[in-house]
Amino acid sequence: MRDLINKKTVSNTLHLLSEKGITVILTLITSILVIRYLGPAPFGVLSYAISIVALVLPFANLGYSTIVIKELVNDPENSPQILGSSAFASLISSWLCYLVLIVSSYFLLDSLTYSLVVILAFRILLNSFTSFDDYFQAKIKSKYSAIARSTSLTLTSLLKVVLILGSSTLLWFAVADVVQLVLMILLLAYFFFKKTDLSIKHWTIDKSTLKRIAHHSWPLLLSNAFIAINFKIDQIIIHDLLDNEQVGIYAAAAQLSEGWYFLPVAFLGSVFPLLIANAKQSASKVNENLKQLCSTFFYLALITSLLVLLTADWVLPWLLGESFMTSASVLKIHIWASVFNFIGRPVTKMLIIQGLTQYHLYMRFFAALVNIGLNYWLIPIYGIQGAAYATLISYAFGSFLGYGVFKETRPYFVIQLSGMVLPFKLIGKLFKVTT
Repeated sequence: MRDLINKKTVSNTLHLLSEKGITVILTLITSILVIRYLGPAPFGVLSYAISIVALVLPFANLGYSTIVIKELVNDPENSPQILGSSAFASLISSWLCYLVLIVSSYFLLDSLTYSLVVILAFRILLNSFTSFDDYFQAKIKSKYSAIARSTSLTLTSLLKVVLILGSSTLLWFAVADVVQLVLMILLLAYFFFKKTDLSIKHWTIDKSTLKRIAHHSWPLLLSNAFIAINFKIDQIIIHDLLDNEQVGIYAAAAQLSEGWYFLPVAFLGSVFPLLIANAKQSASKVNENLKQLCSTFFYLALITSLLVLLTADWVLPWLLGESFMTSASVLKIHIWASVFNFIGRPVTKMLIIQGLTQYHLYMRFFAALVNIGLNYWLIPIYGIQGAAYATLISYAFGSFLGYGVFKETRPYFVIQLSGMVLPFKLIGKLFKVTT
């Protein structure tokens, strides 16, 4: 992948990975402290409220982010129109989603859960300020986003520790999550105004730009909605079929399982502009890049899943306490979803580059249906372990097997398979050379 690895990319990726590394460590430590402090049932209520907000969030961001980055890479001269138009649309959609969520939740939720949703829903209103991050990603300057995220997370982690020491109520932990996003946006805005010449007063709203972005982003909007379903619907169904305590035990395992999904996101965020450029030059070149990315991510996830399988039974009770002992059996199943999540990430980027996002939408839709159906079937039989199996199976289809269904995406399914065996091919070539 030499053509993807240059000084600027390495620097950008290292900033992202260092930020995400700090994020994971702080999130892990803070999450463990919060989970142990709250216990299964209260943590289950908080996780349930977070899941409700997460299902609405994709409709607030409109799936614009990746398309905006692509537009900024391909047409840098029109950056003011692209940023202004996308921010305006996100602002309108964020307020609409917020109002719909608050009104509907009032009639559907108990008072405590409703209060949590009202607080957490402020994240939806803040969503329209993500344009700063999109710009930094497009210009391969994600170090500013990394600094903003890691700084806001560090301060918020300290705040949560203070809340624990002060024996604070559940609502304050929801407030802390919103404070983290506010701090991150303030820092992103500071870097944007200091490090770029694109003053926000120069941003404009252009109808043709809005139409173009909306035309390409609507499949991603729906795809992100189905992704959110795959991430969070299990906790909502567990709440519906079981109770808050089981939600908390399951959510603890899922949070640990998904906590390292930042790795492919961080690297692909840095190389995405270069993949766009390579795709314009040579199809074979970018397909080889894709194969190598799939191979790297697949084996990284495979090795990590094996380690978790061998250690979860004694590590989780030690970390979270005996009341979360059942979380270990959930984690040993749920962690294998990362294998399919990782190997599907590079292909998703390629579908966006090639304008094939509708197939990403089809797969996410069917994966969400599979997830919902399996949850309602397996949870009454196997409890929260059934929810973990549902997640694993839906990821296997939505990020891997589904690519083999459609003629247009089948070449990418073959590339994924080739990536799985790529190390063995390289070892074989090396063996031939040495003998």
